[in-house]
Amino acid sequence: MSTIALLATSFIISLFAVGGTRKMAMHFRIGALPSARKIHTDFKPLLGGLGIFAGLVIGVLTATALDILPFDIWQSHKYFWGGLLVILLTGFIDDIRGVNAWQKFSGQFIAAALAATGGCYVEAFYSPGGAVLDLGGFALPFSILWIMFIMNAVNLLDGLDGLSAGVSLIVSLGFLAFSIIIGDIFQIVLAISLIGGLLGFLRFNYHPASIFMGDTGSLMLGYLLACFSIETLKIASSHQVYFLASLVILGMPVTDTLISFFRRMGRGDHPFKADREHIHHRLLKLGLSHIDSVWMMYYFTLLYVALSVLMVLYREIAGIPLFILAFIFSIFWAWRLGYVETRRYISFDGDEKAGLTPLRPPILVDRIWHQIAILFGDIISINVAMYFTYWFKFHSGILSPITIRSIQDYLTAPVWLVITGAW
Repeated sequence: MSTIALLATSFIISLFAVGGTRKMAMHFRIGALPSARKIHTDFKPLLGGLGIFAGLVIGVLTATALDILPFDIWQSHKYFWGGLLVILLTGFIDDIRGVNAWQKFSGQFIAAALAATGGCYVEAFYSPGGAVLDLGGFALPFSILWIMFIMNAVNLLDGLDGLSAGVSLIVSLGFLAFSIIIGDIFQIVLAISLIGGLLGFLRFNYHPASIFMGDTGSLMLGYLLACFSIETLKIASSHQVYFLASLVILGMPVTDTLISFFRRMGRGDHPFKADREHIHHRLLKLGLSHIDSVWMMYYFTLLYVALSVLMVLYREIAGIPLFILAFIFSIFWAWRLGYVETRRYISFDGDEKAGLTPLRPPILVDRIWHQIAILFGDIISINVAMYFTYWFKFHSGILSPITIRSIQDYLTAPVWLVITGAW
């Protein structure tokens, strides 16, 4: 009941806050105009991130009022809240009047440094099997750079209506699962409040969007997701972090940003130069509609989140194979979207010249959805058959009713994962 109250409160507050912010931004003409590298064709108000922030904060306040969290949560996590306010202010100023690259970088650095100072840092990388790579003196610098990297990754992902907010929502559901697994009440409340805030914002941001989150929202979301990726994946309350799972659950923004960085470097361009070659741009070029492109990236994200959750649940027996699977998936789509360019040789009167291959063939959306339906249908069918075999053998068959506990026993055993992987 408390969970529903938190989610509903955050959603309703976000809904009203985004609506009010939209009216204010329209009145003062705070928004984004069309340009060569943007998809929208008319003026769109910004500052929608303020609504997400309102939902988040009111959700935490509601948790303290319901005695789910202690009242000193603001003091005990003061560095985290301080960093959140710094990055919110940085994005807000950027949306209002614009800031240069160094000013934005400074705001991101201060926010990340505050979070790391408050204990949100990676002291060592933990890997399945118990191996640990100690970062030593690089712990704080690495943690700060990681938080800044994710802030910029989510910021770069904000290119289509509902894209960044929807991807962040799916990733937040994964972090909520991690928080429940480790039993961290603060992270659980924070994740639920963020989910409610994002749902309220998506009411206005889903295509066709009537408001954008702006840097106010995208930088804030990046900060929150980066902190989640450290805090919810710490091992036994230490500063050893299961970083492979962090990489996988944030696979969508990480892959898009790394592809953009190396693509620009390979062309000799500035790595942070804006262009229209992100994953969502390529999907549009390959024949997908605006909504289909967004949903395709939702499914990409959902796969990364599912793999990361399985990595945590079956860390010792399947952590590395699942990470390799996620890596192969990223490489495949980089190739399918035309980022992994190959060269062909064309002969002109005996002289050979190299040229890039043309863009990949169009993506047939209906065929992809059909294949996804078959895939999930087969996975569900084979596991239902395996579960009933397990139930008849170990739970006395028809003499024992199917219970939640028996299903949990089946899912916590690695047999279903092995069977599914073998299939």
